[in-house]
Amino acid sequence: MSSSPSTITALDGRSLVRTQVTARLDEPLSAGSNLLFCSTFQLAWNELRAALGGAIRLQGDPLLAVALEREGPTADDLDVGSYVARGGVGPGFLREVERALRQTFGDRDDFMLPGRLEPSAILAYAYLSKDLAFRTPFEVERKLGIVFHGGERVACFGVWGAQEDPLRAKRAAQVVVHHVSEGGSFVLELITDAEADRLIVACIPREPSLLAMVDEALARANHKPGLWSRLRGEVALGKRDVVKIPMIDVDVLRNYAEIGQRKVLDQEHVIEEAKQRIRFRLDEKGAILRSAGVIVAPRGGPRGRHFVCDRPFLVAMVRAGRRYPYFAAWIEDPELLVAVRPEP
Repeated sequence: MSSSPSTITALDGRSLVRTQVTARLDEPLSAGSNLLFCSTFQLAWNELRAALGGAIRLQGDPLLAVALEREGPTADDLDVGSYVARGGVGPGFLREVERALRQTFGDRDDFMLPGRLEPSAILAYAYLSKDLAFRTPFEVERKLGIVFHGGERVACFGVWGAQEDPLRAKRAAQVVVHHVSEGGSFVLELITDAEADRLIVACIPREPSLLAMVDEALARANHKPGLWSRLRGEVALGKRDVVKIPMIDVDVLRNYAEIGQRKVLDQEHVIEEAKQRIRFRLDEKGAILRSAGVIVAPRGGPRGRHFVCDRPFLVAMVRAGRRYPYFAAWIEDPELLVAVRPEP
């Protein structure tokens, strides 16, 4: 199910050689590589299943198609106003989706709808838009940044600086420390203006899969701290504590060629096109996510604690009370991070 460099296009012109995009959370993690997930392609597949009237099996049983038929994220993991997911047939249905998108999100240039649809062709489609903004922007360092994973310097945001800074208390209040270990692992939650959404940042050891990473981080984030931890102030950010999180900026298009040109067994349709775009930015102002999944199937202390993400880390966006995130990224290579801008 892994993506190869030939199936990923960086829409900002960068060359991405150590980044993979997956449609499944149970994708294995590879050492030295980044892995991006957004639920839009699974949502589009779910719509295709509904349009075809049941379980989907493709010619040759490609691994991705088999995996997409297993349990995974659904529209129940999202709030109604954040997405449009539909499946149907023909030009009239295409116009219906266009209207729904404009009514929900206004005019945008990233819907990725096909220009036309044959009368008998099925379109399975999902679009997601989420903006999680910090009420008080965090401090930012774009010139020196931090050294990520012993390599490049990258820009970062967070909480540091003078204790008497009146903005420090507001910034610190936006950070919840869910877990910290003597070995340096930690799980943080960044509080945004979207009360029903959670933004988790976790520096924890790599697990076998992205889903296992998310499960581990959420288990820590959902664990209620004991009285002693609360009394010692370990959950809140202390006056000497430091938080530094790399900025992420990515805009990628993934062509799921492994299921393209495959016939749907016991049907008269062929998967002609299967693609997904993921745009994600995390900086001092908040997290912005835009994603579209498209399937076209024509017929036929004394020292404060330092929470510095200078090594591999997980970012997950998930609705409160849900298991499956709608976005997750494991960052092990700096090619998706924002480079510093040294003074000339």
